[in-house]
Amino acid sequence: MRDDQQRQLLAIFEALTLVAKSGRRIAAGDGGTQAGIMEAAGHARRASGNAFPLIGVAPAREVVPRGKTPDPNHSHVVAVDNPSAPKQDSWGSETEAMYWLFAKLTEGRRSVTSPMAVASR
Repeated sequence: MRDDQQRQLLAIFEALTLVAKSGRRIAAGDGGTQAGIMEAAGHARRASGNAFPLIGVAPAREVVPRGKTPDPNHSHVVAVDNPSAPKQDSWGSETEAMYWLFAKLTEGRRSVTSPMAVASR
């Protein structure tokens, strides 16, 4: 991700900080990795003084100690074990579980989904 794109994302995530600090209870969720939009979300959470939970969902094989995920600025990590995922590349095997989890967490509540997530569904 280019620096200018990351700066734009950080500005968007700063809005989450303002909403959380205004007293609204919010949470954010993503893939939990230390790259791109997920890393930007982690930086925003840290800069906010950890004002909101940030839930990362990743393949269990990629989570420490076996892998390099998660981003250290995420408050929670859900490690998804999908036995049918290829051993050499399990990325993507967590996607269905991630959408299910976030749908359950937002049931009956207002929620926002990024256009990137909708496009990849």
